[in-house]
Amino acid sequence: MVAMLTQDSATGSSALRLLGAVVRRAVLNEAIGALQCWGRCGTGQARRELRDRGEVGGQEAAAARVAVTVNTSAQNRADPDWD
Repeated sequence: MVAMLTQDSATGSSALRLLGAVVRRAVLNEAIGALQCWGRCGTGQARRELRDRGEVGGQEAAAARVAVTVNTSAQNRADPDWD
């Protein structure tokens, strides 16, 4: 799908920005879910945990790091958290 979109067209650029936003949101939601399970906390607390870590890149960078940790721990794709 991404190969079909060209950055030369306004539609292609908009579609790529939308795709990027959807991917970032998915990573954030995966990280929130992981933090909820690990910390036995609610959604609000998990969001605050990501936001308040003070990492360079902010909440998105913290979420990506959590996603890498989850995916590294996944066992041979048998784990439902495996990408």
